[in-house]
Amino acid sequence: MAPISESLMARSLEVITLLPTAPYTTPSMKANLICRVVSACLANLVCLIPLRNLYRNGEFAAVVFVSTVILLNILTVVNSLIWRDDNIQEWWRGWIWCDIHPYLYQPALTIYATSIAAIMRNLAEQVNLDRAGPLTTIEKRKRMWFQALIIFPLPVIQVGWLYPLAGQRYIIGTLKGCLWSTTPNWPCIVFFLLPIPVVTLMAGFYSVLTWRRFRQIESTTRSALVSNSSTAARSNRTRRRLFLMTTCILVPYVPISCAYAVYQIKIYFPLQAFDFKEIHYGDGAWPWDSVILYPYDQLTFFELNSNYLPIITTAAIFVFFVFPRLRDDATSSTGPTPAGSWGTVSM
Repeated sequence: MAPISESLMARSLEVITLLPTAPYTTPSMKANLICRVVSACLANLVCLIPLRNLYRNGEFAAVVFVSTVILLNILTVVNSLIWRDDNIQEWWRGWIWCDIHPYLYQPALTIYATSIAAIMRNLAEQVNLDRAGPLTTIEKRKRMWFQALIIFPLPVIQVGWLYPLAGQRYIIGTLKGCLWSTTPNWPCIVFFLLPIPVVTLMAGFYSVLTWRRFRQIESTTRSALVSNSSTAARSNRTRRRLFLMTTCILVPYVPISCAYAVYQIKIYFPLQAFDFKEIHYGDGAWPWDSVILYPYDQLTFFELNSNYLPIITTAAIFVFFVFPRLRDDATSSTGPTPAGSWGTVSM
């Protein structure tokens, strides 16, 4: 971000990085606003059918993942509409909402990654040569609790660190809305930057393991498992689509998350010692309670466009869940639809 150039006083200190002049919007800003709001709303509509399908099939981690995508898209729409132009002097200062926002947004970003890892581990366990029958009720309950232990502990820990690590009360940017800022110290590295690439790499490992196990099953049991009940076949198709969807998300997400973590860690070095009093009550440029206001052209590309990640994710959800469902509905009158290569495997 650019250096602070001007400030003004209000209920608490408000720091304006660069006071824009009229006109307060541009064609590119309008296009970005319309694109993110419309696409986020459409994305959430697309997610409803897969969410219901996954819930009925007992895919806990996948339900959490899709629900997180919906939440992130809702936050994108709300923030974009509230701070939709550069007329900073007329902005709502985000009281209370921006204080709460990090406790929704930051954990959701982490749950996005941890739920993918839980999905892939679960699929790797289900595609197992040692088991041919369905899980019992007790086993399903244990599986759900184990997935929860993968998904939620890290976000809970992060929530506990949000206030101590916050470099300012909050930041507001055009279209982006509320932003949480941190200080370059070891808790930020350990609890926020490093875990995401580690989790995504773990998900990538389970993705490869799932594929290898499937290939083993396909080569050894294809002739024996040529028939299946409609319920089992439908469940297997759901898991097959879930695997393909998650893999398509992982292919770009793993290198991007790793590259971003490396980039941020390089910026943060040399690390500062963690000192709560220094962060919140030290002699900084502005009091910790300051609200920093950034116009559109003062935001970095990542800060401005990272909201498109859950929106783009919905494309994979649509391709592997909504589109096949529409195709199956269109062809149901002509006869049963083949289960596909994974439809014959008990997962």
